[in-house]
Parts: sequence; C-alpha cells; structure tokens
Amino acid sequence: MLRDAPQYAYTPKESLEYSLQAIKANKECKFQKKVFNLCRATLDGKLVDPGQCLSKAIDLVDCFQSVRQFKTKKDDEKLFNAAIDCGKDSFGKPFSGGCSSQINAYLKN
Repeated sequence: MLRDAPQYAYTPKESLEYSLQAIKANKECKFQKKVFNLCRATLDGKLVDPGQCLSKAIDLVDCFQSVRQFKTKKDDEKLFNAAIDCGKDSFGKPFSGGCSSQINAYLKN
C-alpha cells in the first residue's frame, strides 16, 4: 500500500485549459513539428548526433509556448477564456455539447 503518495492530477479547469492549448498548438505548429520530426527521422538525427535537431526542437517548443501565451492570433485569449468559462460551468456533464460553439471558435480562429 502506498502511503502519502503525492497527487499529480490536474484540476478539471487545468485539464480543459491544457487540452485546448495542446489541440490549438498542434494545429498552429504543424510546420515546426514536421521539420523536427524529419530531422529526428534521419540516421544522424536519431542515433549519431541527436543534438543537431536541438534548434528544431527549440523552434517547436517556442511555437507551442507562443500559442499558450496567446501570441499567435489577436482574439485567441478572449475566445479561449469564453471556452474555459463555459467548460467550467458544464464540467461533469458528459455529452452536453453546451460549449462546442465556444471551443470551435477558439480552435478555428
């Protein structure tokens, strides 16, 4: 039996925030992800000198961070907050679909 095991779970709000940001960043950072994956797919990038892909990895992480910090699109923060506020109100009500318009507005912006 584990005693006093630390809890590493996210709150429902954090889960929603991180999920939305990850989906949005995956869409916004396709090019950087492709460049990094292509570098790592080479023999050199995979086995010989993975460090040669470092700048591409940094570009990918920077892109994801810029999405998380609302630096990519003008209205992202407003749309994100609307989706999160709606999600907080309907959390725990599976299949309600009540926030789909707010979530889609953020992800498609």
